[in-house]
Amino acid sequence: MGVRFPARVTAGGGLYLEYDGRDVPDVGTVVADYEEGCQLVVTATTLSGYPIEDVIRGRLGAIKFVKGGFHLFRDDPTRGASFPARMEQAPEPASFESVEPPRNDTEALWENFLECVRAKRQSTFSPPDLGAVAVTTAAMAVQSYRTGKALFWDREKRAVTTADSTWAERWEKRSKQGAKPNQVFGWSGGDGGVVQPPPHQSLAGPWLNGKDPAV
Repeated sequence: MGVRFPARVTAGGGLYLEYDGRDVPDVGTVVADYEEGCQLVVTATTLSGYPIEDVIRGRLGAIKFVKGGFHLFRDDPTRGASFPARMEQAPEPASFESVEPPRNDTEALWENFLECVRAKRQSTFSPPDLGAVAVTTAAMAVQSYRTGKALFWDREKRAVTTADSTWAERWEKRSKQGAKPNQVFGWSGGDGGVVQPPPHQSLAGPWLNGKDPAV
């Protein structure tokens, strides 16, 4: 998606069943928020074999990664808010994109790395800057779990700081100003990410001359 370092990270979980001297939680969840206006949620447990789906959920649709490719699910950006649909059955994808997986993931990564060395290119499948982002996110999650605090990543100082109320305050200010949402790198959907609530959902009373009184 083009995002890199998270702006805010928090982690929860605990040792709920496996009391054998370990100090790594048997249930854990990491929530990473980004300035671009998206959120990463990673949850895992050693106590259950039930799989967790790899899904990217967006305003215009969703992508679900499956064996051999990924499913595309379309969403209507003009629909009104409603109660979440019950998962009585799996939703039907609009289309399927096939991706031929490598025979051996590790071998493919090494072949790509050696090819980049020969060609004097830095654009490997797993470049150092992406590795730094992954390690930083994981380290912030561990620190958050151990200290019980949410954490900020300072882009300018490249340092971890304790989070405060400014994160929520900045987003609420944007909402009250009627600003447009941030977009991830490479976004080409114009104003497709802008949410226009119908008049009956206004929190400040009836619309006046076609305008939301809350703005």
